[in-house]
Amino acid sequence: MTSQNMDHELSDAEKADSLPDLLVNSTFAKSLGLSLDEQRFVPATDLVGPAWEFTFKGQNERRLIFDYSPVAGDKDYIVIRIADILQRQSFFLKYWLKVHSIHHRPAPFKLSSYPGSFHEQSTAFVQYLDQLLCRPDMMAILMGNEWEDIPFDWGDLK
Repeated sequence: MTSQNMDHELSDAEKADSLPDLLVNSTFAKSLGLSLDEQRFVPATDLVGPAWEFTFKGQNERRLIFDYSPVAGDKDYIVIRIADILQRQSFFLKYWLKVHSIHHRPAPFKLSSYPGSFHEQSTAFVQYLDQLLCRPDMMAILMGNEWEDIPFDWGDLK
């Protein structure tokens, strides 16, 4: 049985359970000393499907929060927030990239946009995150040395 076929047999929960290990073993997580602080299931709402939320913490007040929704087809998504828990502020990585005019690939926060099996897709996604989160400007934010106020794009929700 190929890894592609094995992925088709994984449940959404099994897929979600495999992500924290990949993230904790990434270059950016090791550089920051991140560990998984919390993992929880978030039920679907009228606006979004069900998701699993993973919160990673390091040695300071900053947190990386991943929301993974394995919606079937190409509707899956990962939302990443960077939070300062002392200041009660956060921003979405997607909008930080937009403010800094960083465009590496189309649909980078959709695992289905990467080729291969679920494992290959999630590994490629973590490699992409390593490129982004190991940038000196982002490392300064994640290490607690700097902060940026990034506006939220309300889009059609205004």
